[in-house]
Amino acid sequence: MMGENGQGTHRRFYHDYRGKDVYHITLLKREGVPAFGAFAAGWREAAIQRRPEDVNITLSDTGKAVRDGLFNLTATVREIRLLRYAVMPDHVHLLLQVMKYMDEPLGNHIAQMKAFVNERWAYRLEVISVH
Repeated sequence: MMGENGQGTHRRFYHDYRGKDVYHITLLKREGVPAFGAFAAGWREAAIQRRPEDVNITLSDTGKAVRDGLFNLTATVREIRLLRYAVMPDHVHLLLQVMKYMDEPLGNHIAQMKAFVNERWAYRLEVISVH
């Protein structure tokens, strides 16, 4: 299935994205946008030794903008709870829980979060998958 940006999407036409559920969402940075951050020293060794708690990233201003957008999303949409997130240099993983039925689908709220980031920092993110 193709999304509006021409990339593949995992959205299901039969699923109601306004309903209670847990969603894993990946947002990809657009080409030309500065990296969201850089891995801190020692990350490779920690990853090899399977110590994910020791793999850290130092956020750039762009990464901080994305993080702030996530916090703004959950502050303004009470039905959405941010369970976990991971900001990587070129993408972001979100684990969101919709706590109760919403008037608008989750994708609309993600679009509003992206607009918040764009307004403050004038960069764009692309949704590449919503599970």
